[in-house]
Amino acid sequence: MAILTLLFGLLSGCLLAVLVGIIGSRRRIGFGLAFLLSLIFTPLVGLIITLLTDPLPGGDRTLRIFGFLDAGYAWGYEGFVNANGHADYRRQEFSMSDLRYSTGIGVAWISPLGPLKFSLAFPLNEKEGDKTQRFQFQIGTGF
Repeated sequence: MAILTLLFGLLSGCLLAVLVGIIGSRRRIGFGLAFLLSLIFTPLVGLIITLLTDPLPGGDRTLRIFGFLDAGYAWGYEGFVNANGHADYRRQEFSMSDLRYSTGIGVAWISPLGPLKFSLAFPLNEKEGDKTQRFQFQIGTGF
């Protein structure tokens, strides 16, 4: 379990450093230096330094690259047969170990047809029976 926690921490730290680098690519600091500062110090320090630099003039705001780290779980009611032999329902028990985690990257584009978003996800702790979506797209805005 400790190895998984360490691996998760390293992966999320690298992903955050890449995101800071992407933000830096639209600023005078550039991708490389912003990424390097985020790895050497922390992603938060790298982000603060990156945001303090000047943005590049005339940057295109219609195409954006993003990354995400997500956690969640869907639960509700489960069926069972009660003492009388009849079907009944009870609320599922929730445990923190039931949470699922994923990370991924995506592209958001404000196209002539409207906003488009494409995401590619990678489950971090997929379990048997899970229905995963590795690729997802969205047309229009979220609510």
